[in-house]
Amino acid sequence: MPLFIVLHNVHSVQRVTDIVKVVKEFKNIVSALIITKAIGAAAQSGVPEAFKIAFKENLKVIYLQDLNDIVELVNPEKIYLVTPLSPQENISSIQDVISDLRENKRVILVFCGIDTGFTRSELKIGKPLFIERLKGHIGPIGEASIILYEISKLIMS
Repeated sequence: MPLFIVLHNVHSVQRVTDIVKVVKEFKNIVSALIITKAIGAAAQSGVPEAFKIAFKENLKVIYLQDLNDIVELVNPEKIYLVTPLSPQENISSIQDVISDLRENKRVILVFCGIDTGFTRSELKIGKPLFIERLKGHIGPIGEASIILYEISKLIMS
């Protein structure tokens, strides 16, 4: 299944290690975890720790400079940026992702590592994905957990 998980623009060591721990639990449906734009301690300590955890779990982790590098490397058919924005036009759902994966499309799910969310230019790279049942922002780790669980539950059925 060509599903790639991205943690973009992260400053926290804890968020980097936590995303690896979540993704490793779903490694049967995830092709690779990609970390982009890690800054400060996240880059110096978090990324090496992520590689260490991933190596032990036989999980692929890729570290790239920015989102544009992912597009060039992975050549995805769909890119979804998980956002806490309220529903509006052109918002995608988990069902859209599942539908794409069932059609064997190469899909990238991007989670923002900072609470302020994606910039307008970053949002232009893909389609915003909104988790309908959430009333507020729970952060990238919680969002990744929910989405990967839903995908694994429905893809495996």
